[in-house]
Amino acid sequence: MAIAYLNEGAVSLAAVNWSDATGLVSSAECVIDKGGQAIVNNLDFSAIATTRVTYLHIRRPFTGSIGSSSVGPLKVNTSSATYYAAGGGSLYLQSAGPASNATVLFEMPTGTGGAAYLQGGTFTEARVYGGQCYVNASTVVTTLYAMSSSVTVDYNATAITTLYVFPGATVYLKRSVTNVVVIGGTLIIDGDGISITTLRQSGGVVDHRSGDIPTFTQEGGQYINQSLRRDSTIAGTAATIFPGGAGALMRAPGATVTWTTANITYVGTNAGPSTMYGTPPIV
Repeated sequence: MAIAYLNEGAVSLAAVNWSDATGLVSSAECVIDKGGQAIVNNLDFSAIATTRVTYLHIRRPFTGSIGSSSVGPLKVNTSSATYYAAGGGSLYLQSAGPASNATVLFEMPTGTGGAAYLQGGTFTEARVYGGQCYVNASTVVTTLYAMSSSVTVDYNATAITTLYVFPGATVYLKRSVTNVVVIGGTLIIDGDGISITTLRQSGGVVDHRSGDIPTFTQEGGQYINQSLRRDSTIAGTAATIFPGGAGALMRAPGATVTWTTANITYVGTNAGPSTMYGTPPIV
């Protein structure tokens, strides 16, 4: 199937506005490559039967908006990828259609200047390497990568399976995660009644404000809890603290953080309670 391009200036995603006069249909490969308009009409493609759209690419010359809080999101899912690399503007997107409403991959590459608002459905994998991304309470994400971006994840009862935080990212997390890996950047953990089953930190900053961390491995980076607002427990299962990590045993000024010291293992000759105050956070 030939690639279909949206006509410049089109404010509707109806078939007539695509170069192939077909647009977003089963197995389609569609690209929005220029323009700065607000696309607000014909946004619902959730009724596509059986076979999903193959991909939708929104490329950097486009600086307009697709969907909005008032007209609603673009409703579609893709079997290959939904790629949002706009130079500016915004995208409101709901994964909706066949295959249990799951979009296989949502990606915002480095240099993206726009903001994406994920408004429902399931995204099997989300790679946010640029721009801003907001994951609302109706949206399920299975695996999330964040780098050089700002990501906010609202509470949802379905936990993220794996979250990676890379340098340059700030992730504001309000839901549970099974496995978190912090290599750099800043992770803010601030969800009511949530749990980070396993947290591995080798760099960056973990800003702990609410939620339990049963298993914590800190190889490097900075742990802080000076904005902790709810009593929380760390190392209920286990913790391993290496010399490169700072902030172990830190106490919060308001709420109580309980470090289950019997479950903590210190690795290295210069590790131990002396790390409790740490060093200024690396941002």
